[in-house]
Amino acid sequence: SVSKKKELEKIYQSLNLAQLKRTIDRNLDILWKTYQQKNKLSKVKLNKKFKPFLVRNYVAQPEPLSVR
Repeated sequence: SVSKKKELEKIYQSLNLAQLKRTIDRNLDILWKTYQQKNKLSKVKLNKKFKPFLVRNYVAQPEPLSVR
């Protein structure tokens, strides 16, 4: 409906994408540090084939967002 579309457009326009990215990055850092701390405490040896990837350094390519 038209009112729902306007409501969604208003929400989208109110988003601060830079702040959202900073929040996501900060939370990923917290998760990564928690994982590292837990891994240190448990002293679990990982399989040599396992190579963790750094999510913190992942750069997402922005895609157009439609509010249709």
